[in-house]
Amino acid sequence: MKTLKMIEEAVKVTQSNLNKNDIDEETRELELRKLNALMEIVSYVKSLAWLKQSQAKEKMRFLIKTKFNYERTKKEFNISSINAVEVFVSYANKKLLEKIGKDTVDLILRGEVDSAMAQFRANTGHDHQNLDFFIPGIAKFLPHPEKHKFMLLYTCNMKS
Repeated sequence: MKTLKMIEEAVKVTQSNLNKNDIDEETRELELRKLNALMEIVSYVKSLAWLKQSQAKEKMRFLIKTKFNYERTKKEFNISSINAVEVFVSYANKKLLEKIGKDTVDLILRGEVDSAMAQFRANTGHDHQNLDFFIPGIAKFLPHPEKHKFMLLYTCNMKS
């Protein structure tokens, strides 16, 4: 699956950068932030929250476990053809990419960690996560806006 491979490669590159002996403290700190951001995405991917149906989650769990062995997946789930498995993987990849954001991993690798994570959290519905630093667990009790997730203060009209 393209998206999983992209994330895996980004983690490897970032870990490799961290293991270099000749990097300064500022660069090391940035690489750590990148790795933490990527690991948050990995955690989300492993949760399979990006898939809605339990059967789809079960198939994806099996695919990941078998390192995307389409033949074994076909047999395990009595799927009619390899093509049907490929279609499912394509669908799942599209859903995952919608959730994490098409350029989120690229933004992280370029060092734009804050904007990447804002995008990721907004797409996944975890945009209140920063509030957990103040009161752990509070974010799940806050309402989530259905429209206008991002609004600038000057666009609001104040009525007195």
